[in-house]
Amino acid sequence: MSLILIKKAFKTLIIAGPVVTAKKTRNALHRYFKKAKEKLKEKRTLHVQRMGDRCTIILPVEISRRELLSRVHLAVEAVARGHAVVIGDVKSIKKNLGKFSSGVYVIKDFYEIRAREILNAKAKGFMAVGWDEEGLIRISEKAYLTKVSKTTLSALDMVYAWGNSDAEILRRVCDDPAKVKVVGNPRMDLLNNTKKNLFAQEVKAIKNKVGRYILFNSSFSMYNSLLSQGEVEEKIRRVTKNDPASFTARVEMQRKFEADSIALFIECAKAILASTLVDTVVIRPHPVERKDFWLEAFKDFGNVIVSNEGNALPWLVGAEAVVHNSCTTGLEAFLLGQRVIVLGGDPPHWDFCLPNSVGERCMDVESFLSCLKRDDFNKRSSYALLSLAEHLSALDHRGSAKRILDSIQDDQRIKQPSKIKLQKKAIKAEPNLMCSIPPSQQVEAKPLSDYDIAKLEGLNKEAIEKILEQFGVKNVKLHAINESLLVLFNSRRRPEKNRRLLFSRPVGL
Repeated sequence: MSLILIKKAFKTLIIAGPVVTAKKTRNALHRYFKKAKEKLKEKRTLHVQRMGDRCTIILPVEISRRELLSRVHLAVEAVARGHAVVIGDVKSIKKNLGKFSSGVYVIKDFYEIRAREILNAKAKGFMAVGWDEEGLIRISEKAYLTKVSKTTLSALDMVYAWGNSDAEILRRVCDDPAKVKVVGNPRMDLLNNTKKNLFAQEVKAIKNKVGRYILFNSSFSMYNSLLSQGEVEEKIRRVTKNDPASFTARVEMQRKFEADSIALFIECAKAILASTLVDTVVIRPHPVERKDFWLEAFKDFGNVIVSNEGNALPWLVGAEAVVHNSCTTGLEAFLLGQRVIVLGGDPPHWDFCLPNSVGERCMDVESFLSCLKRDDFNKRSSYALLSLAEHLSALDHRGSAKRILDSIQDDQRIKQPSKIKLQKKAIKAEPNLMCSIPPSQQVEAKPLSDYDIAKLEGLNKEAIEKILEQFGVKNVKLHAINESLLVLFNSRRRPEKNRRLLFSRPVGL
């Protein structure tokens, strides 16, 4: 293009006359290059506008067994609308964020430490939105406010709430209450009877392996953590605002509650094993709990399985009953129409524990066995569903993922041409690859600690391919940039268009 412009410039100068000064030549060239630059800019702007409101959506994952299934569900909905989606661990995404084209960056909680992450994403041209993955379970309003940072909410462009209950709290903290949208959570989209067939093959495989089973979901990461006691306390102090005078007392209170709960879980599980009610007891620890603790507790029993592999939903669907205390999986099992038993009392310093409000309460071994023997168990009472209405939204057929994407696409910031970076130079694409450059040369994988590896177990290409097959989706192509950083995009779109949508400069895709 530069050579053509130079020829045109000199042609104009020749027509102007044989005697031309160096200054006039320089000015003429400057005018032509300036005009060409304006035309190129206009051409790029028009191209971006033709792309409409398509963009790159970044979905970081903290705990894959809890979040991956719903993240892929949201990604599939986004790809169907023409977006490209990046799924990966938080550290890898933060390290490589500048290599992706501007779009939408999603965070999973409202802690103070997220503010810098949000500002970093916005500095790179991203719109920032988020929800609190654990916002459904709140010890108390006062305690929840220690997790919600005004700085973080103010930095977000959009704040998504599970229901009216947490939306009311968030609006009081947020600088602009209009930013808070009640949209539910993509995890809830998978929790109704019509979705059970998604897990049919996995449930069949589980039952063939273990027979009839009762599932104990453990959520006691304060007492039985992979981290040391000091590391757990330091982690809590780092992300929340706590009164030092009462912090130690509350931590000890919670640890004692969890120790007593674990003892009751073990006692009830052994009582079931001594009966003939089921074939197997399955213990599913929280991803950051020590599995060896449970293995040691049941080392003398052959029909006990301790596993937290994969997503919990197939295990919930296949269980004869789901046993928990203060765990979101109890609520998920209830919404799936399963038998739910809350074992033990509520944590002592909690004002209200939503997961413990559904299902049947058992305080000891006798009441627990009696409950299991009854046939008149009300799986999904209308009263319990009514009590959830304030806390959970988007439980209808439309779901949460569609509401989130509608909200993003309705925002005018996404449609601004300046927000999307285009490559200046195209790369020759191969038929089956986006680019022939090896991914390892372009995108770096940040080393993970053992604690992070435990949380991210299952975040890989094979796991997402299995989920896509499970959903039965078409026209979605999956590419692994590195081991835990993956991209989903529309397989019908030409490679160079996907590359332009995804990356601000050549990257290993």
